[in-house]
Amino acid sequence: MFFKRQQKNINLDEKIIKKSKVPILIHDIAWRQIFKKNMNRTMEGLSKELDNLLKEEKETQKKIQERNNRKNTVIKLILKISELINSKGREDAIEELEKAKDEMQQLNTELEELYQRLESFPFEIERVNLALLKETVRVAYTDLNKSKDQLAATEGEISKLRMKLDVLREEKEELTNKVDSLYTFLHAMVGHEEMENIDEQLENKEDNK
Repeated sequence: MFFKRQQKNINLDEKIIKKSKVPILIHDIAWRQIFKKNMNRTMEGLSKELDNLLKEEKETQKKIQERNNRKNTVIKLILKISELINSKGREDAIEELEKAKDEMQQLNTELEELYQRLESFPFEIERVNLALLKETVRVAYTDLNKSKDQLAATEGEISKLRMKLDVLREEKEELTNKVDSLYTFLHAMVGHEEMENIDEQLENKEDNK
């Protein structure tokens, strides 16, 4: 989890960033693994805005395809009706022809608007993606500095534990040598059998406590 700290503006050279071909962050696997569950409100807002732009771009492309398909159908219809009027004198088809022409004009207007909107998406997507990158870098460096502090503290605790462990090892070695020396002395003084007898007596006293 990323914790809040005093926000600092991140100045990135946009020319260099553009040359490095930054991916669409919300589609980047590495970005998603690190930040998807660790976003602040600014990142969440930019991610949502970017996602909406990408969806709208895709929907606009779909609409353009649909309008072009319909346009091709209307063109064929206009040619067919025109043929009926010109070659067979079907004046009753004139009204239908006018409707087809009106629809063609409407389709052309819609397509012009859709193409203009489609042309704007790359710039808007790049702008929002760059804003998200800046906030990502700021958050990442904030967490990086915090993690460095935690790492230094952890290494300090490990160092203390190692020193304590060294002291305990020395103490263990001294106690082990003392126990061995006492047993060796007592064994030399009273012998093996008497040592076993004393051990049994001491064990019985411990059990009776």
